[in-house]
Amino acid sequence: MQVIQKQTLVYLDSEDRLQLVNQCSDGTVSVFWLTRRLADRVVRALFHRLQQEGASLLDESMPASGPGPLSPEPVQEVGDAPHYLIQSIDLSPLADGQQLVFHAPGCEARFAMGMDPLRQWLAILHHLYLHATWDTVGVWPAGFDAAEPQADFQVPAGTVFH
Repeated sequence: MQVIQKQTLVYLDSEDRLQLVNQCSDGTVSVFWLTRRLADRVVRALFHRLQQEGASLLDESMPASGPGPLSPEPVQEVGDAPHYLIQSIDLSPLADGQQLVFHAPGCEARFAMGMDPLRQWLAILHHLYLHATWDTVGVWPAGFDAAEPQADFQVPAGTVFH
């Protein structure tokens, strides 16, 4: 099983899905594709689980301006990086965060995040939903939508979040 250390999320309009470019602990790079349908399920499941655990992501969510492109460097896709379509994602609680295990034909990878990186990952994912013009109602808690300038939100061309 691969262990993801760093991940860059990108929405590709031509695919109408999310591309997750992963840097693994062994230095390899892989690319996962996440459909909206599965992304919706993961977002709902994460918030449901965190609510059951008494954790709140909304109290300390990103500021109203949202996350900007992060530094130091996004994970760059390499020409021979394998591509996988994610079929399912398992969630496991950690002492202070969550672990996501991505399952795709021929590949499994785990990505463990503390609460602060998880908040940031979800805020980036939410920004990508807005950029893709995917409906957030019924998927994302109202607190996320209230903090985002939905009507005029645009991500500059070429912006990458990680």
